[in-house]
Amino acid sequence: EEKQHEEISNGEGKAKDTNENTNTNNTNTISGYGKRDVNFDSAIPNTESYNLFLSIVSKGHAKKNQLLISNADKAQHLLQEMIDVHKESGDDIAQPNTESFNYVLRAITRCRTDAELTKKLMDTLRVMESLQRESENPDNALVKPNTMTYCMAIDGFGISAYQKAFSVKKRRKSSDVKNINANRNTNTNTIPPSETVANKDDEFIIYIRNRPFQRN
Repeated sequence: EEKQHEEISNGEGKAKDTNENTNTNNTNTISGYGKRDVNFDSAIPNTESYNLFLSIVSKGHAKKNQLLISNADKAQHLLQEMIDVHKESGDDIAQPNTESFNYVLRAITRCRTDAELTKKLMDTLRVMESLQRESENPDNALVKPNTMTYCMAIDGFGISAYQKAFSVKKRRKSSDVKNINANRNTNTNTIPPSETVANKDDEFIIYIRNRPFQRN
């Protein structure tokens, strides 16, 4: 019995020594995670990992416009990083696909007040189409614009056109208010020149008044 007790104690001591050695050697290991230790040295982000991040960033839950623009910039930088890593290493583990580009396009369309919205959309679409042309089989390429891609692009162009029209309307309205206030300060009996009169009847009246009087 005493021998068995010594063997068991020696075995426990050896087990502790081995555990201490493994814990000191593997700094990226979480002990007690589930029923076994997990080593994160072999954890490499793949396309799905990047797409999950892009999906979260592009949802547009932020209420501040500046934060939406910041999220769109993050999505664009991450997509460019995926493209650069794939071209340099040739590894397909984190190669961007159509969903990656669609998430970035969605993030851009959330930035309704961004003055460069149209430019960012066109740049992303051009990169997407160029990657499709560079692939060995363009019809079945991993990066290929689909219906969702062009729908979001059209949505972004419509948003940009609306913002421009709204800003022009706002400027015209402010200028009209200034003209009305200026006319109120001037003499109301004076007749404006015919070039500035929109009504044809008023133009005719001005023509009659300015016409030289002819005696019979």
